[in-house]
Amino acid sequence: MGLQLCYMGRKKHHERGPDYQPRFIAPSAIPFDEDHETPHALTKAEIVEITGQFAAAAGRVVKAGFNVVELQACHGYLISSFISPLSNKRNDEYGGSLKNRTRFGCEVLEAIRATVGDDVPVFARFSATDMVEGGNTVKENVEVARMFKAAGADVMHVSIGGTAPGVQYGSQADLHPGYIIPYSEIIRREAQVPTVTVGVIKSPLMAEEAIRNGRADLVAIGRALLSDPYWPLRAAKELDVDLEWPKPIQAAKLW
Repeated sequence: MGLQLCYMGRKKHHERGPDYQPRFIAPSAIPFDEDHETPHALTKAEIVEITGQFAAAAGRVVKAGFNVVELQACHGYLISSFISPLSNKRNDEYGGSLKNRTRFGCEVLEAIRATVGDDVPVFARFSATDMVEGGNTVKENVEVARMFKAAGADVMHVSIGGTAPGVQYGSQADLHPGYIIPYSEIIRREAQVPTVTVGVIKSPLMAEEAIRNGRADLVAIGRALLSDPYWPLRAAKELDVDLEWPKPIQAAKLW
């Protein structure tokens, strides 16, 4: 059982109410879109404070009995907004180069690892591509995965997009079953780190193919479980056979 830690940052939803004071924060004062407020650009002192808050939250997760801690570092939320050049225009050690833009996420992972120790698995969920011109490419995010691994992440939970308006997780035409599996395969191969794949994986056979052919180490099932809570039982029945597994279609065009 695991729990994901997330700070939405500039994508925080503005809930209307007399006593509600949302804290829109980001690396730079750039709103996500016209429906979101202009965020406050974090100071270095605030970055250090939030890093400590992530670590303290991870400690509470473990104390509560969870087995895994996952850091949400994708889809344009706070850590992701530091990594992407679309939202990070800083000129200090947290902006500019890819290494600098990834610094905040690495510091958070290092703080989490120092808090939970070596025996608790730490996952990091991140976007393998920004899917828009001017954003991070797959090649750049392979480097991000390597840096996250060095900072203490045991597993990369691979997603895509969400860092810019209109490309949340791919256009509707791109949302075919298993559309993120090729990205998981690339990150796993090039960054030499275990991966979780996700994305319209409705078939147990599709999930098993990704594992058997080395395209991912774990498969995340979300909405399919909402529509079919017995999905794991059905999968166990369907996969209790000895099959000849096909080789995967290579993801060369993405790389």
